[in-house]
This record gives sequence, structure tokens and C-alpha cells, in this order.
Amino acid sequence: MGDKSKGAKSRSKKVKSKSSPCDLGQLRNIGKTIQQRLIAIVVTNEKHLRKMGAVKAYLKIREHFPKVSIPVCYYLYSLQGALMNCHWDALPDATKARLRKRAGLEKD
Repeated sequence: MGDKSKGAKSRSKKVKSKSSPCDLGQLRNIGKTIQQRLIAIVVTNEKHLRKMGAVKAYLKIREHFPKVSIPVCYYLYSLQGALMNCHWDALPDATKARLRKRAGLEKD
């Protein structure tokens, strides 16, 4: 009996490891361009984005693409909206302000 339960545990682990985190393209607010830029900074799925966070991902994209205009609403807010599963424009103003401050975009 001990071998059967061990085998069952082994099989359940295999199933878990096969289930991949959400593809970036399935996340809300993440279009083809943002997805490509996230992949360029080695954020390849939802788990990676959650671990990095919206602010750090936004800053890395800006650093990686210095000659490209990176609008705050299309990147910083979109990334946070993707993590919260809401449209970027629906983020509360306080959340937007906190994101801008953490990204160093707030003017004194």
C-alpha cells in the first residue's frame, strides 16, 4: 500500500508541474506589443509578472527600450490592471498615484 500512495503523490506532482502559469496574452490589458516587451525583459508569464511587480516591470521595460516612448497608462497602469484583473482606466486614482510615486514619476 505504501508504494501506491507514493505513486499517487508522484503523479499528482507531475500534473501540477505540467500546468503552466497564465500566458501573458491572456491577461487583461496585455496586448501584443506589451507582451513582446515583457518577454524581452524575461517576463514570460503571469507568475513572473506577479513576482516582479508592475512598477519594476515598467522600469525594466523603459530601461530596455530607452528610445521608445513608454506611456504610463499603457504600461504601468496596464501592468497593474493585469495583476488586479481590471481595465487600467478603472484603477483607483490613489493606486495610480502610488504607482507613479513608486516608479519615480511624481513631480514634487
